[in-house]
Amino acid sequence: MSGIQEILVLLIIIFVVFLMPRVMGGGREKKEFSFKRVSGKMRAAMAVSLFYVAIWTLILEPWHHQRLLFVSVGLGPVAFGWTVWWVVEGFPGRKKKQD
Repeated sequence: MSGIQEILVLLIIIFVVFLMPRVMGGGREKKEFSFKRVSGKMRAAMAVSLFYVAIWTLILEPWHHQRLLFVSVGLGPVAFGWTVWWVVEGFPGRKKKQD
């Protein structure tokens, strides 16, 4: 059972590192987050990412064995893809007009 706990701890760490600064604001201009602002393409990308990791979790059962394979095949491509998206979105000229 310790494998499931390790995965949950990683998810909590990811939540705290990436999502909490947005929720707390950090002294920046307050923007109200709304799921209505999330585009259909972004929702599809998030869903595909979650299903991809879930399928590889069921196949490899990283809590029993093959943790390194799970990280490299299951989590690696998702993390790499979202990192590339994050970097590309950060370049000037890629900003969309907001309402």
